[in-house]
Amino acid sequence: MLIFKFEGLKDEFDKTSDVIEKSINKLSSDDLLYYYPVRNVAYIQSFFRGMVSIIIDSDPKYLDNASNILSSNQKKFDFESVKALYGKKLSIGEYIAHTVSLNNLDTYYAVISELLATKFKEDIAKAKANKQIKKGTRKVLIIKDIDKLSSCIQQNFGLRHQICHEVNVSYQNKIILGKTFVERSLNSTKQLFVASLAVLYDILYPDSPKNNVEMQEKSLEKCKTAKKKLSSAIKKLKQTITEGEYKEFSKAHNHWQKYAESWTKILTIGGGTMFYAISNLTMADLIESHTKEIENISKDLSSWEGNETKPIIYK
Repeated sequence: MLIFKFEGLKDEFDKTSDVIEKSINKLSSDDLLYYYPVRNVAYIQSFFRGMVSIIIDSDPKYLDNASNILSSNQKKFDFESVKALYGKKLSIGEYIAHTVSLNNLDTYYAVISELLATKFKEDIAKAKANKQIKKGTRKVLIIKDIDKLSSCIQQNFGLRHQICHEVNVSYQNKIILGKTFVERSLNSTKQLFVASLAVLYDILYPDSPKNNVEMQEKSLEKCKTAKKKLSSAIKKLKQTITEGEYKEFSKAHNHWQKYAESWTKILTIGGGTMFYAISNLTMADLIESHTKEIENISKDLSSWEGNETKPIIYK
């Protein structure tokens, strides 16, 4: 489920970028173009922190790699941070993601490379995606020229700094932003996001489905497997409790089923092409958690059997 939350940021960027591209030619003043580099960098920074968070939270080995991207001061936890982690208000990945600064694209490449123990810039330069053609689909490079893309995005970082922190310098030197540059920046950022996600999928989820149909099939398979394990756990529990206790359990289990169905509907409000996959995966996660609870009850009951203490009789 972690990766779906991350994709939401890219989807949001895609939607707003489409609106911006359609509105660029309708702007009443070119001065409004100055807002785009600022907004663009904000999206890249959010996307970057999402990348860092997901990587670290996905596997302990990436948490070990995270020590290399933190300074000695950043490795020290303050009380508020410890309290937030203890209360599960944020994950370790989220905490680290917000302590790492991102002032240029080279930092983006360097930090992700360190976490994944790979050469991330080279990886995204080779990343491919399916392109629709007359006779089906074929694999094409997502980024045609990584150096041109990097240069364009790095210019956005420089412009963002000048616009936000050197206003007087900007107006004295009269920085002129063209509509073509803004459109090229948006397209470069889109390509960066798509290529980054493609690489992340392959590294973190090597056996993951590659399209919506496969996602639906895999998610349905996971849900069915989870239901079978739940059924087995319930059968085992039934053998260790009385008939009256099982009736009480059945009532509680029925309430849980209603909760699980309602919660799944809430998390999938809005529909979309990912609706069925997210719905199945959400339900599978809930079932797996419920199964563990039932298995723990069975273990506890089994450990109590034959260990009843005899009463001490005082005469």
